[in-house]
Amino acid sequence: MIVPSRIEEALARVRDPELDQSITELGFVEDLEIEGDSVRVRLRLPTYWCAPNFAYLMAADAKEAVGELDDVASVEIDL
Repeated sequence: MIVPSRIEEALARVRDPELDQSITELGFVEDLEIEGDSVRVRLRLPTYWCAPNFAYLMAADAKEAVGELDDVASVEIDL
């Protein structure tokens, strides 16, 4: 069973590449859904003019961090 706090801990290790702060500290994680062994994370961008490469890095890092958890079979990241 996937424990939400473990997902939150994994996401806390993901950093905004420009601000060098955790995306959880910055409030970028809007929603977290767990269904069986699948996880869906909804991230919000800091601004509407957020550079696409920074958005990609945060989404890719979040997917990797959550995907490394033993109980997680699939991860979907929404921006």
